[in-house]
Amino acid sequence: MDKDSVLYLLMDMRVNGVLDRILEKDEEYQEIARKSWGYLDRLEAMDLPNIHLQIFQLIQTLAYPFA
Repeated sequence: MDKDSVLYLLMDMRVNGVLDRILEKDEEYQEIARKSWGYLDRLEAMDLPNIHLQIFQLIQTLAYPFA
C-alpha cells in the first residue's frame, strides 16, 4: 500500500489515536513516563556534554512515544 494514499493515512491516524487512548488510561505506563522525565531533569542538572542528553532523549522518545 502506498504510504501517501488517503487510506493509509486514515489507518495510521486511527491506529495512533487508539494507542494514544490506551496509553492515557494505562497507569503503569504513565508512572514510568513521569519517572523517566524526572531522570532527564536530573541528567540536565548534571551538566553533561550535550550528546549524552540527546541520546537519553532519543531513547526515551523511542521507548515512550506518547508520553
